[in-house]
Amino acid sequence: MPSLPALPRLVLAALLALAGQWPQPAGATDLYTGEALVASQDAAERERALGPALVQVLVKVSGDPRVGQHPGIDAELSQAAALLLRFGYRQDASSVAGQPSSRLWLQAEFDRAGVDALLARAGVPQWGTERPLTLVWLVIDDGRSKTIASASQVAALGALTGAAEQRGIQLQLPAVDSEDLSRIGPEELWSGGVEKAHAAAQRYGARATLVARLARSSSGWTGRFTLVDSGGSAEWSASYLDSNSVLAAGANGLADRLAQRFSIAPGDRVVADFHMVVEGVDGPTDYGRVLEYLASMTAVGAVFPEGAEGNRLLLKLTLNVGLERFGQMLALGDVLEMDAAQDPAGTTPALLRVRR
Repeated sequence: MPSLPALPRLVLAALLALAGQWPQPAGATDLYTGEALVASQDAAERERALGPALVQVLVKVSGDPRVGQHPGIDAELSQAAALLLRFGYRQDASSVAGQPSSRLWLQAEFDRAGVDALLARAGVPQWGTERPLTLVWLVIDDGRSKTIASASQVAALGALTGAAEQRGIQLQLPAVDSEDLSRIGPEELWSGGVEKAHAAAQRYGARATLVARLARSSSGWTGRFTLVDSGGSAEWSASYLDSNSVLAAGANGLADRLAQRFSIAPGDRVVADFHMVVEGVDGPTDYGRVLEYLASMTAVGAVFPEGAEGNRLLLKLTLNVGLERFGQMLALGDVLEMDAAQDPAGTTPALLRVRR
């Protein structure tokens, strides 16, 4: 592939400025915001709650639910205030023994670079911002019939969505309208049909699909879960006395498996430079979108724009992973995709395309 002409310095500066103004990918900022229950807005109580709030952030960013127990992490939690950017409070209403009650939560946003450095010092893998929108086909068998939960019922599924939010996962439920049911029905989802379910999820722009089958039994509830995405499929199950615990286990199992696929352990980092051509870059907005997205990825250490011609942009990327794994990470996002025919050694520029 011929090289593209070099960009003038002023053009490069303008593109980099645009990239800096482009908002972070959806959910990226929330990964670095944690919550903790507090008794008051007193400064001492806030100081106490910063550690648990930081642990929640570390769980989301690393993908490891036990990261707070890591020796290299536990020793630094008392210094959480040094990483604090801003904080606020929220209240939620609940009922305890039939009586109305309210709880106060501290919301704390921590410095991204500081959190990443903390994980690196401790030798903990980082997952980063590669979080696919996951479409959930939830089929419930109550002993009489099987039904698919729809987006209109999301308020009743707080155990599922809440556990996913705690792990930095974005879920969406289908409309379950005539178009959805023409593609797949509850019996197909119950008996298998995961590839068909993943194809039907493309209507929602989802890069990952979770098929959840929830059944009532004489001893409680059982859930069977299947994750399908560009990396293949994975299955797990959970049984509890109550359905909420099963749904939470499904969300945590989803996060665990996505983290296993896409987090990067310090020992797995292989730093190398790759030249890439990005096609479909139509104007300054696309330039900013591409550069900011690449800069946000855990797998990318540095981005260097080197040339442009028409709607093509030539980049040099410093990657922390191999080209094949980088392509798998791109497949989870909404910004870029990699051409299937690539030179794994990177001796010729890899071809990327802007997603529309």
